[in-house]
Amino acid sequence: AVAVCASVGTAVAEPVDLYSSTSNAMDPMCINGPAALDAGRPPVRGAELRCHGQPPITSRCWWEFVPTSLRVPPPGAASRPVALHVDLHGATSCAYQRAAKSGYASAAEAAPDAIVVWPNAKTSELWNAGSCCAGNPPATDDLGFLRQMVADVVAQRRASPHPINLRRIFVTGHAEGCMLAQSLLIWLPGL
Repeated sequence: AVAVCASVGTAVAEPVDLYSSTSNAMDPMCINGPAALDAGRPPVRGAELRCHGQPPITSRCWWEFVPTSLRVPPPGAASRPVALHVDLHGATSCAYQRAAKSGYASAAEAAPDAIVVWPNAKTSELWNAGSCCAGNPPATDDLGFLRQMVADVVAQRRASPHPINLRRIFVTGHAEGCMLAQSLLIWLPGL
């Protein structure tokens, strides 16, 4: 895995303001995804909510975006492995907001060579990124969740015409999400 960290404005065509008044933890869509799904409002067109575990208590969820040409390949399209891009939200934000504002879905649609996933922190919109961060209790195993999420996505795509290329797993993050991305590289280098 490769980690890339960003602050305001990630690698997209135009900068996005992740600190605007519409980007805060009070956003009703920042409630671990299922409520957003019930409202019929995915963060980006084509994104789907996925969960690991039994809802609502033990499940961990993420939004997953597969570019149109990878979901519905043109007739005669050759099978080819694609990258997996894991994008982590910052503190007091959520996967829904990150997906809606990062621009990575548009980039993936324009150059369909990656599936993008936006996982959600378990509690208080905070990741357990190590001793740096006091928000999440140390018992929250966010690294284990990310490892399992990647394994689930890889397994789900294994039989598809576009499986995940295990040598092309990328992790990006904003602020505390960046800290977790770096922790992931240190503690799970083989991911």
